[in-house]
Amino acid sequence: MSRGLGRLMAPPARTALLASLLGWAIALPPALLHAAEPPPPSDSLTITFTPRDVWPPAPVQDLAASPGAEGQLLLEWTAPDSNGDLVPQKTAVAGYTVRIATFSADSVGSTTTWWNMAQDVNGEPMPAFPGTPQSLLLNGLEPGSTFYAAILSSDYSANVSTIDVHAGTPGQQAFALVFDAVPPAPTDLSAVAVNASTIRVTWTAPAGPDLDFYRLYIDQTDPYDFADTSVVAVDLSTDTYMHTMLGPGTYYYRIAVVDKGAPDWRGHALESAPSSFSSETIRLVVRPPQAPFGIDIATNPSGARIDWLPVRRYDDLTPFADPLAPGPQELSGYQVYRATAATHVDWTSMISLSTDTLTWTDPAGGPEYCYSVKALNGTGASPRSMARCSADESAWVSTPDDSSSLLIPLQWVKALMGAPGQPDTAYLVKVSSAPCDPASGVMKDIRFATYRGGALVDPALRLDGLATLTLHYQTGTSSVVPSGLDVAAPAPQPGNLSVFWFNGSKWLQLYGKLDSIDRVMVVETRFFGEYQLRLAARANSFTFNPAGITNRFITPNGDGKNDNVVFFFDNPAAAEVVGKIFDSRGRLVVGALPVGPAPNSLIWDGSANGAPVASGPYIYQIQADNKTFTGTVYVIK
Repeated sequence: MSRGLGRLMAPPARTALLASLLGWAIALPPALLHAAEPPPPSDSLTITFTPRDVWPPAPVQDLAASPGAEGQLLLEWTAPDSNGDLVPQKTAVAGYTVRIATFSADSVGSTTTWWNMAQDVNGEPMPAFPGTPQSLLLNGLEPGSTFYAAILSSDYSANVSTIDVHAGTPGQQAFALVFDAVPPAPTDLSAVAVNASTIRVTWTAPAGPDLDFYRLYIDQTDPYDFADTSVVAVDLSTDTYMHTMLGPGTYYYRIAVVDKGAPDWRGHALESAPSSFSSETIRLVVRPPQAPFGIDIATNPSGARIDWLPVRRYDDLTPFADPLAPGPQELSGYQVYRATAATHVDWTSMISLSTDTLTWTDPAGGPEYCYSVKALNGTGASPRSMARCSADESAWVSTPDDSSSLLIPLQWVKALMGAPGQPDTAYLVKVSSAPCDPASGVMKDIRFATYRGGALVDPALRLDGLATLTLHYQTGTSSVVPSGLDVAAPAPQPGNLSVFWFNGSKWLQLYGKLDSIDRVMVVETRFFGEYQLRLAARANSFTFNPAGITNRFITPNGDGKNDNVVFFFDNPAAAEVVGKIFDSRGRLVVGALPVGPAPNSLIWDGSANGAPVASGPYIYQIQADNKTFTGTVYVIK
């Protein structure tokens, strides 16, 4: 077989086989075929050839582009034949690839270069039978832009057509200008005054493919016809505008939206019709400014210099329209006062200064003088600031009637001054008092509230050392008179008074020392907050009340909450006080507790010899004046 396939076959059969192998169609005479020598039955061969498709589809002949709705481009063409013009049988192509660009093939010199630079699109339709109309709607295109398009088709053998006929013919590539519509107007415009100098304007955003920003029109001139307006550009990402720094008056608003356009975009910057208008009226609110804070003093042989921070708010904490540039109705200046003491004296006005002046030097200043400052506006003056005294540069925070005060030594004032040049880190201390009910045993109620930057309440502020709190009480014939009332409590005596402090969760008895001549109770403390002068039984010797424990559960994690426990006691005879801590088995853990935040207190931070103790119950023991008091506290980690 391998050596003589031709010798085994007669010439006609050999000719027929060769024609079959070569794919030829050769007609042989029947007689010749009959005369052929039949091949041996045991030796035959069949060979089948499958032709390979190497012919690309025909290119699309009639690609056309037209604009649709805003941001749309419609492409249309007739489905081509997968076999081109080679065979009469028509077959659909396998798929399409469409690309677009904002420049033409003519502009880059070749269709190949254009195709490589153009952008693919998604969503091409399934190919239809040749001759069938087909289309593709593109969305999200930049309105006002001209887009050029081209299409390729491919068959199931991965043969790819040439680029469509129009793209391949100079000057005939399919293109269209994408429609750019005027955007719809915003709706639901509303204007609401949020304070005496600010109006909040809100609206509902419209929908559109190429919106860029809003134009807010403002008219405050009667007849409010928007003939005299100011215009504010508002970012598209918001639907709210805070109109600030306003004086008294009526304000009318309307708003439009502008879409993208020249010079940054190809289309025109088209503006919507304006919304319906809305108006709001700002009325002058009569209120004083906030008291100055950050009061500093520097003394020298030639006088005393007082400095303070700029006032940026009203006394109710509402900020000025522009805190950095207040209007005269908000802040008109400062008044500096001088006195020969910090409390129980008449203050003398020394000088009026402009809002730009934050310092004053007293050429006659001496150690006998104290100073304070008030802020002024059209409604009057602020409360008096914290006082600073030349003698020791101490600070005094007093009640408005000067009857009670908190004296802060110079070395601890820095906690209120903040960082230099950073007003938001300094503290304003506002003092207020409340009427008291004699039936409750409360004779006086005073609160020292601390505001960081004059705005943010900070109840956790503590002094680094002890300040002296002096609470004044009134008396009738032999009775203490409750603050704010004209009637006396039933038979209370000055010797029965005690100072209480609210630590944020409970009232703690701080006791205090009585000065019956000046009619004051005095305690040393590091705390601001609320204090009360109450009727409470007082012993003549050492006394400890378990109610004087700040908290029984210590969580020493450094978060500033319950990191330690403080034991307050009364020690009128100044007896030696020793505090100890034992574990639940009676073993000594701490042999001597240190003094706490007041002289009549001890403190434990949940450690022993500088190392944290384990979680669990611990026994405290406080001894003084031959008395021993015990109880349990818990360390929790």
